[in-house]
Amino acid sequence: MMKYITAIIIGLLTALSYFLELYILVPITIALTLAFILKNNKFYKKPEFLLGLITFVLVHSHWFLSLHFWTGLSSAVVIYLGISLYFFIILYLFFYLIKYLLRIPKGYFLIPVYWIMGEWLMTKGVFGYPFFSLYLTQVGSPFKWLAFSSINGHALTLYLVTISLFFALLLTKTFNIKRNIVLFSIFFLIISSVAMSSFLDQKHEKTRKIEISVIQPNISQKNKTDEKLFDQNLNKYKELINKAVSNHPETDIVILPENIIPALWETKIKETLCFNSEIGNRLCIFGQPVKRDNRIYNSMLFYKHGDYVAEYHKRQLVPFGEYLPFLSDWVSLTDMIYYYPGEKEENMISIKSLKIGPLICFESAFSALIPVEKNYDLGVVLTNDAWFNKYFQLLHLKTVQFRAIEHQAPFAFSSNTGISAVIDHNGKIMQIIPSNKTGIISVSVSLPEYKKNALQQIMYFLPLWMIIFLLILTADKHNYFYKK
Repeated sequence: MMKYITAIIIGLLTALSYFLELYILVPITIALTLAFILKNNKFYKKPEFLLGLITFVLVHSHWFLSLHFWTGLSSAVVIYLGISLYFFIILYLFFYLIKYLLRIPKGYFLIPVYWIMGEWLMTKGVFGYPFFSLYLTQVGSPFKWLAFSSINGHALTLYLVTISLFFALLLTKTFNIKRNIVLFSIFFLIISSVAMSSFLDQKHEKTRKIEISVIQPNISQKNKTDEKLFDQNLNKYKELINKAVSNHPETDIVILPENIIPALWETKIKETLCFNSEIGNRLCIFGQPVKRDNRIYNSMLFYKHGDYVAEYHKRQLVPFGEYLPFLSDWVSLTDMIYYYPGEKEENMISIKSLKIGPLICFESAFSALIPVEKNYDLGVVLTNDAWFNKYFQLLHLKTVQFRAIEHQAPFAFSSNTGISAVIDHNGKIMQIIPSNKTGIISVSVSLPEYKKNALQQIMYFLPLWMIIFLLILTADKHNYFYKK
């Protein structure tokens, strides 16, 4: 009985750490899980393993129950259980395949490499969800300082999973403890020292400032999707733009949330917001479905002087919510709109000298979508989190803060009902609008030019360092470091 209780506690603590900001528990619970895997050859058949995984998935996915406000309780429960089953299958397969690594001599050293490759795969295509990096790369975590020098969240995940493996090996006495403590400690001391040096020696040149106004309209989901209220909602956006410009005439950019009118109203929105408001020559950024070549995209549109400037199509669509996994075409089976994904190369919007990294909705959780090496001036995230509860909204904000730290660039985060914020290049919230409030943030944002020192440039190759280190340990034919 005790082993089942322990499994439930581990699954519960891992999931709760996500919502309660107990991030230090995550590498600990990963270490305990890996220790169990190392001690049990057929771990994937053990009822306690399945029980722990089920607990984790059910708690992790609990925010889907908040859909009952829109779909009814029975439908929300069906969606919650269906999504939980979907995630359980993915994660079970992820762990099941570890058994093949363990058949290789010293193959346990390859677990972190496999882990990060699996994590990367889970952000692609039909999977569309970066499980573990969400737990390890949040702005409130004690590991965020590593992000100032590592290439992205995946590198940080690789680093922390390798540390977890190290402690799992110690717990299970899989190798010679004394020698390997020295080996691992020296390697991670070097990496940590370089990362800390990079963190303490950040150099920025504040070349210019821009004035940003972020609008949170706070239109309920029910009213937003009511066709009879589309005109009324559009007029509210116009009034909020006029208020932002009137109160802060120095504003350069006005930003509205994702999908402001859930219909193909591109022309009408342009006429109302660009020609019948006080926006003038300011850049206006808003989210809106658009139709291009008989395909519908969830898009971010850029207008200036009332003219179309650019657009970005969401690339990381939400499975089941925005497209149907495993189908060759995104064809609606209900009265919902299903989208096509944007092109992979659409990852920067350049408007004169301003380079913008655009993200829509939960794309902010995917560090690879706006590569660190691109050197963006400003990140913009548009979303509508009204579907979910406060835990999801806070989580979303934290992912945006972490992206700001990764890129050393400020981010503007506009949500329909909240939370909306402007975040500086260190991940610090400059101003915020809480949930369920209509509001406008107007902030003067510095666009620092981030200069990497020599150590930071070396840390850019952190994933390569880690993988080479682990491959050397696996390929070593001598028994100097291992128990006979």
